[in-house]
Amino acid sequence: MTISLNGNVVEATFNTLESILQVEGYVEKKGIAVALNDEVVPKARWSVTTLNENDKIIVITATQGG
Repeated sequence: MTISLNGNVVEATFNTLESILQVEGYVEKKGIAVALNDEVVPKARWSVTTLNENDKIIVITATQGG
């Protein structure tokens, strides 16, 4: 299936949001927020949120600054 991850087209064989975030190295990061099709998905729901063709995932990382 084809999805978009932070604007990049990705061919995914994963069926859950958590699976693709794990492969891309986001699961262990702190200070991130994930939106699926413009809706924020709480971390507690990543493992039960299924992906579909043409889904759009945006991962936002908090940064420290002044």
